[in-house]
Amino acid sequence: MRWHFQLMRHPDGTLAVHEMYPLDHGSSWTENPVDVVGDSPEDVKRSLRQMLADIERHGVVDYPEDQEPMTKNFVEVGETYKSEQGNVWKCICIEDGVAWCYMLPNCSAHRFRLNGSGVDLTRTKLLPPGPRIVKNDANLYKHSSGTWAVGDCHDLCDTNGTLYTHEDAKVAIFVPEGINGAALNDAIADLNEEIG
Repeated sequence: MRWHFQLMRHPDGTLAVHEMYPLDHGSSWTENPVDVVGDSPEDVKRSLRQMLADIERHGVVDYPEDQEPMTKNFVEVGETYKSEQGNVWKCICIEDGVAWCYMLPNCSAHRFRLNGSGVDLTRTKLLPPGPRIVKNDANLYKHSSGTWAVGDCHDLCDTNGTLYTHEDAKVAIFVPEGINGAALNDAIADLNEEIG
């Protein structure tokens, strides 16, 4: 399922960022505004940059008072999920509409509803998965025609960059080794502007 960050105006006039899930029959959104959490400063910066890009792309919408927010079920067996507290949980089985998950690396299992809310641990909520990005070692090759192509690299000692591919969209970005972080941020901003 594709989703994006959405800036929403609440009935009291305040603005907050939510997750928005476009569906065939209309959109669903998270009831509460999203928190910005990450495992590193780069994770937090990446989330903030994505929020800013999505706000630029999708603008502000009013929080509908007459519709219910999303209660989508997303927990599946074998998948891992982050909790609002930043822990990682793995779903090991689902019985009678309840998911049994344990916190990695190895803790006892607890019950969760399929929408991620805790049954045993009422203060713990699993977060829906975001789009997955895969990193692949790759090389940039110049063809005899003068064009460039990215090829998978089979010799790990011979890579000259990383090819990032997106699970939900037909998007790939090749990032050369040693690229300056500011130059990469500028290139991504230009790309967002070009396709936005």
